[in-house]
Amino acid sequence: MADKIKVFALGGLDEYGKNHLVVEINDKIFVLASGVQFPNKLTPGIDYIIADTTYLEENKDRVKAYIMLHGHDDEMASLSFYYDKVKAPIYCSEVTKIMLNNFSNHVLRKNKYDFRIIQPTSDVIIDGIPFHFFHTCHNIADSSGVAIETSLGNIIYTSDFVVDNNSDPSYLNDFAAIAKIRTKPTLLLIIDSQYAERSGYTSPNHKIFNSIGKDVIEAKGRLFSVVFTPNAYNLGEIFEIASKSNRKVVCYDTETEQDLKTFLEASGKNLKKTSVLNRADIGRVSEKEVLVLITGYGPRLYQKLIYIVNNVDSKEYIRIKESDTVLLAAPSNLNTEVVATDALNEVYKTGAQIIYLNSKKLWMMHPSEEDIKTMISITNPRYFLPVKGTYKNLLAAAQIANTMGGDLNYASIFVIDNGDVITFDEKGANIKQAAVPVGNKYIDGYGIADNNSTQIAERQNLGGDGVVIMGLSISRKEKKVIAGPDIQMRGFVFLANADDIIKILSNVMLKTVEEYLQKPYANMLEAKQIIYENALRELKKETGKSPMIIPLIIELD
Repeated sequence: MADKIKVFALGGLDEYGKNHLVVEINDKIFVLASGVQFPNKLTPGIDYIIADTTYLEENKDRVKAYIMLHGHDDEMASLSFYYDKVKAPIYCSEVTKIMLNNFSNHVLRKNKYDFRIIQPTSDVIIDGIPFHFFHTCHNIADSSGVAIETSLGNIIYTSDFVVDNNSDPSYLNDFAAIAKIRTKPTLLLIIDSQYAERSGYTSPNHKIFNSIGKDVIEAKGRLFSVVFTPNAYNLGEIFEIASKSNRKVVCYDTETEQDLKTFLEASGKNLKKTSVLNRADIGRVSEKEVLVLITGYGPRLYQKLIYIVNNVDSKEYIRIKESDTVLLAAPSNLNTEVVATDALNEVYKTGAQIIYLNSKKLWMMHPSEEDIKTMISITNPRYFLPVKGTYKNLLAAAQIANTMGGDLNYASIFVIDNGDVITFDEKGANIKQAAVPVGNKYIDGYGIADNNSTQIAERQNLGGDGVVIMGLSISRKEKKVIAGPDIQMRGFVFLANADDIIKILSNVMLKTVEEYLQKPYANMLEAKQIIYENALRELKKETGKSPMIIPLIIELD
């Protein structure tokens, strides 16, 4: 009897990030991607956006495995936020395991994952179904694609890849493994479409060295290198730059230190102790010997640059000045281009030499037109499904497939929306639109809200992380608080129970005002400033947010 197969996406279609791909075989559910999306200007104050996982939660007993093919946040990070509700074994490489644990620690999620470690090229039976993994070249080590064997043919999901002859064994395409898989018919090829509009091959445009030449190697003064945490390939290039220019790497903050530790663990590299310099020792070597490494996730990375330029943090010994060179190797996308532009503008104000590798100069490792054609030629699929990217990206990939001949034509190439379900059986394939519920979940500090959240609308009106109003009434004669504190919040937290935060803010305000009331002359303007500073510090520590804070002190006599 032929297998009954369903393929659909909970996220990642007609958008960047939030990739969430699901394959069902005879009522067994396998999740092939589960990523996050970074916020844009329409979602102020949000940390991450993930797909609505209601379908998985309602069918959690049928979820047999998570197949996480590489360690990037747009591919696997949303597991951090819902795994406790829908538990199942996670099949991934050791590198992906390290990156998922690192991200979960970053967002303070202490999940107990059930990892099943696999080799990038390997064969595994999962709940009676053969899965054939094949090593791919992507900008993080030990990435894979996968072929799921069914009675109708293989379902192949490439995930992100490029065609590149790389000497590093951690970044290679195992075409021999793909050829072996191809000995059986390919029912469906699912492929990344983000760069489908770009002609030629992606390689070698993904390499920093191809864009900068000797500019960075010969830079005078300190070198600030800015790169996204998950882009391990480019991070490795940064260390090559440090080595070739005889510079010691200084981590900007503790997050960068942790990212570096994770990178070394995941890549298996063993750097000499002299290659990394403690921040406290930065003044003991000449500026020509210093490379300041700055890493982070999405818009937070750009925010760090803004903090550095505007002296918002306490790292006085790391300030960008005219004699420095800044290598910004973190191209923005549609979700992050506003904050990236703001950060670049602030860095230019320092007078430093700027080397900005935007998305036209430095390509991420996604397949361009010829990469896609190569994979189609090797796998020869009966059906084709482009995923990841805007509608025009999906359409561009579909048009490429349509030029390839064989079984591919307008009837066998699918451009679908999140929630549409493609069903395969012995008769062929058909699409049912909006067959499963989809939507957004917003991650804000420790809270999660759905796409109907009142806080989102409030923040769009207010801008930023919302508003906190703190008020109380005092008697100067009696030198005491008469009423309050009363704490009101608009567009701030998603927590169902914000009592702990209200208690912290109340204590901050009450303690400060009572101390000032005992002074010979109680300067309440000064007290409000102290309340503001202490409240902001506590809120950033507890939630990671920086709302507008308005302290109000009413004098009744």
